[in-house]
Amino acid sequence: MDLISEDTAKRLQRVEQQIAEVQSEMLRSAQEYLAVQARIELLEKSIERHDEELRELKELSRSLQQQYDRFGEKIDKLESKLFSWMQQLQRDNAELIKAAQTEGALERQTTLKSWMTFLQYVLGGTIFIIVAYVFGVNFIR
Repeated sequence: MDLISEDTAKRLQRVEQQIAEVQSEMLRSAQEYLAVQARIELLEKSIERHDEELRELKELSRSLQQQYDRFGEKIDKLESKLFSWMQQLQRDNAELIKAAQTEGALERQTTLKSWMTFLQYVLGGTIFIIVAYVFGVNFIR
């Protein structure tokens, strides 16, 4: 005699079979849970690494901005120095041109005076020779 009926035994077998199926599904679910958990941990580490890299990029960006600002300031200073140097160069050139014109004018005046003096002597000598010739011819006759 059986302690349990055949119908109950069949039900019990089906329950055991269902438990085995549920166990395999639970095992698969547990494995999936572990895989998902590992992915989550990997993603969290990636997020932390990306956050750190983002902070480093922000710091680098600030540093580059500061260098760019300093570079711009240096270019502005260089531009103003170059502009003032060009202005001074123009002033110096104007003074040199004025001095050269003044020296040239003085030189021309000196040269003109010497030519005028030479012309005076030539004309004076010519007039003297003509007068001497006229009076010399008249005295000789």
